[in-house]
Amino acid sequence: MGKSYELKAPEVFDEITYRNGDYHYDDTELTNWVAKMDQQLRTRGKTYQMALPNNHQATVGRLTKVI
Repeated sequence: MGKSYELKAPEVFDEITYRNGDYHYDDTELTNWVAKMDQQLRTRGKTYQMALPNNHQATVGRLTKVI
């Protein structure tokens, strides 16, 4: 039914740091990739699940920001 995409951290994050118990990163490239995928799949306004590498699921909606 769905289509799978494999993303690797170096493709969507230039730098990830861990400070004071928190990860810090710029998600601009990831947001751009999701927006591009949205245009290709015409899913604007819909929500769907994305599997993350840590076996969690993220709900993506309106494809302007990953939540």
